[in-house]
Amino acid sequence: MTYHFLNLSFAGEWAHLEPEYLAFQFNASLNRVRIAILTAVFFYAGFGILDAIIAPEQKFLFWIIRYGVVCPLAIGVFAYTFFPKFEKYDQPCLFAICLLGGVGIEMMIITADPPAMYSYYAGLILVFIMIHTFIRMRFLWASACSWLIVACYEVGALWLSDTPAIILINNNFFFISANIFCSLAGYSIELNSRKRFFSNMQLENAKNEISRANLVLDQRVKERTKDLLAANERLNREIREKTEIEKSRLKLEQELNKRQKLEAIGTLAGGIAHDFNNILASVVGYAELCLETLDRGTGVYEDVQHILKAGLRGKGLTSQILTFSRQDEHDFRAVHLGQVVKETLQLLRATVPAGIDMSQQITSDAIVHGDENQLHRVVLNLCTNAYQAMEGAVDKEAKGRIEVSVEEGTCRFNHEAESAHGTIDFPEDHGDTPCVILRVTDTGQGIAREVMDRIFDPFFTTKPVDQG
Repeated sequence: MTYHFLNLSFAGEWAHLEPEYLAFQFNASLNRVRIAILTAVFFYAGFGILDAIIAPEQKFLFWIIRYGVVCPLAIGVFAYTFFPKFEKYDQPCLFAICLLGGVGIEMMIITADPPAMYSYYAGLILVFIMIHTFIRMRFLWASACSWLIVACYEVGALWLSDTPAIILINNNFFFISANIFCSLAGYSIELNSRKRFFSNMQLENAKNEISRANLVLDQRVKERTKDLLAANERLNREIREKTEIEKSRLKLEQELNKRQKLEAIGTLAGGIAHDFNNILASVVGYAELCLETLDRGTGVYEDVQHILKAGLRGKGLTSQILTFSRQDEHDFRAVHLGQVVKETLQLLRATVPAGIDMSQQITSDAIVHGDENQLHRVVLNLCTNAYQAMEGAVDKEAKGRIEVSVEEGTCRFNHEAESAHGTIDFPEDHGDTPCVILRVTDTGQGIAREVMDRIFDPFFTTKPVDQG
């Protein structure tokens, strides 16, 4: 960094930075200058109280200097700092109020009688400190102001008042020493400020150079890697295509394995269903014969009716097993869902342990389109699984509870459902559709998270081999 030794302004190849620095310094110091002016006015006016104590005979003259000249001018400069033109005239304005403040104190020194005049000397030293370190005028302006104040004191002390030689020598020693020290401090402060500004400018320029170099480098990299990116895109596209093909192959294999498994189950189920139907035929036949011989309304007649219904449900179970293997058509018809639930729970009550309470809340009379046998099996299996899961977990104090409810509500379908008979496609957004909600709740331990995805697999169970 090259600068003039006397006024510290940038020189040589860095002379173009001078206007930028002055603008930067003005904006950075404006608030500090305002605070400095208000502080100076506060103390300059506040010391007027001491005038009445130290120099009561000259207090009115001193108050005119303080309150009539210096403080109003300083307040006027403070107000002027809020105008845009202050940036152009800031140094002359600050020079004027500092010079006037120092000359005002010198007039008090000259007009005051000894020993009161000796009490005002310290005020000049405070003015020097204010000029160089607090207001921080530029070094050339600050030095001119402070040395002019010293010169004015010399004129006043030699020609306007009869100052003893020893007092003059003593005051000059302190004034000149304080002025030199304050000038050195102001010089150092401004020099360091310029160095920081220069370093920041250099750092900013270096950052800009690095940014430009990075932009050029990025452009070169983009140009040189264009073919590589195209090749990578083609490779990624081929990988995605192969991945999709592999996913399709795996899905087909899974569907094939599933169909083969269902075919094997169907073969086994065909033999079981044949033998099971022979047994059920005897049960149903004898139940029908008993009903013909029994009187209606008796307890035995109702019990045999339950046996007949259970047998017919058993035939429905056989048909359901064959459905998984041969994909038989369902017997869809209008079904009163609430009535199916009531019949199933009535049939189930005799098998539920005493430590488990069952309740039903059927608030809907809606008719649904479905297979009555399968709906019966759904409710029966859910309730059976519920009480079996709670067996052994309930105690005498805390009973288990199963609650079955049928109510009307709304549902939103926006997914695909898979069943043993294929995939059911729902619309992407069918909206809120009226529906009947069948809900079975219990106080059991629930379904483990690791088997949640398999609960709709045909014949999947977590029960031991001897429990179904």
